[in-house]
Amino acid sequence: MDLSWIFWLFVVGAPAAVAVTLVLMLTLVRPHRWLWVAGTTSTLMAYTLPVAGIFPSLNLLSGLAALKGVRAAPLWRTTWMRAAAAMALIQLVATVWSPSPLGGIREFIYLLPFFLLAGAAYQYGQQQPHGLLRLYRVMLWLSLIQVVLILLFRLVPSVEARFITSRVAGLFISPNVLASLFDGSPNNIFDANKAGGLFVNANAAAAFAGCCALIAWQFGSAFKQLDLRVIGLLQWVAVFFTGSKAGAICAVVVPCVLIVFGLLRGYRPSLLQLASVCFLVAMVAVALPIAWEMYNQSGFSQASTETLNVRQRIWSFAWGLFKKHPLIGLGHGGWELKFPFYAIANGLNANYPPHNMFMLLWSKAGIFAALAALLFSISFAWTHLRMAWQASGRAAAMPLGVFGAFLWVFIQAQGENFGILGEPHITTVLALAAGGVAALMQHRRADAPPAP
Repeated sequence: MDLSWIFWLFVVGAPAAVAVTLVLMLTLVRPHRWLWVAGTTSTLMAYTLPVAGIFPSLNLLSGLAALKGVRAAPLWRTTWMRAAAAMALIQLVATVWSPSPLGGIREFIYLLPFFLLAGAAYQYGQQQPHGLLRLYRVMLWLSLIQVVLILLFRLVPSVEARFITSRVAGLFISPNVLASLFDGSPNNIFDANKAGGLFVNANAAAAFAGCCALIAWQFGSAFKQLDLRVIGLLQWVAVFFTGSKAGAICAVVVPCVLIVFGLLRGYRPSLLQLASVCFLVAMVAVALPIAWEMYNQSGFSQASTETLNVRQRIWSFAWGLFKKHPLIGLGHGGWELKFPFYAIANGLNANYPPHNMFMLLWSKAGIFAALAALLFSISFAWTHLRMAWQASGRAAAMPLGVFGAFLWVFIQAQGENFGILGEPHITTVLALAAGGVAALMQHRRADAPPAP
């Protein structure tokens, strides 16, 4: 009689039962307390002991523990929330035909905090709006740790190398990610012209900095908090120190989009603001010829062309596979099985991912997951633009900040591998901002929202 099933039941079932029991016990704690834990660890993550080969962070555990956030019914009536849920469920279903089904389950678990934290933030904003605003402030202040590290690592690359190879790094960067970094991972953190802070990829670091920059700046405008606007400015400056070319482009394009939106909305700047803009325009006019000369000498254009060339070769391979498997994709782990042969033949790194959010989703779960992501993106952006358009006075800055942060991440995700909701730092910030702003906008329709 084969009793091997008893062994596997014990090996797999016992840890799963313990994990489920622990999560259920944690749900007895009020959700807003887990919200604070998630918000304050959105930068540091705080990785814990391994569980079945995975190092869950305190940020992830607190997001999962905010289970009562699932009861935020008004959010579930929005198209963007339902589309995101459909995207997550399709990825879970894709484990059925995946070469690596555990990878799909892991993806699903890492997506859950977005829904739970957004719901918990909505509930917290409904019950204690001032408490939520304090959380935003603390979260954004703590994000300055990332700014300091980016500046330090860019100016002194040897410090970054010592940090990455130290045991301390495993507290703030997933040990599995660090292990893959020394095993052929295509991340660019060892490039002296790039800096990631607590990220092993400068492009992801730039996306997180841009996300925090726009939320901090716009929330600072809404609540007349100078410190938040300073944080936003510092985060924006840090983007250029990451060395990310896509981040630098977004740092110019996305703020311009928000300015144009403000002008279309009929925003009337004060005399001081007009004078400041005129001064900045004059400074740009003086600095532009110098900057153009430095640009030509820096190799930025050549580096951008080379990066795009690599992306195009990856996308060409993905397009060929898409025509063969449009509906169900390759399954979780399928890309990792097929791409190395093409990469070796074409002189590419065999560990390169698709480098596009839609191709990434298609490769894992098929065309319907990619379409759900598209619907989510359009709905999320439209919802916050509409809220900003309809809001009165300074309150419009809040949803506009969420829109700008999302637009930044969306643009960079078209050439990166972190997806639209796949990077935990960014996912936490977007979830807290989106859920909280939805609640706060119901509290304030006047020109002067209460200060935190």
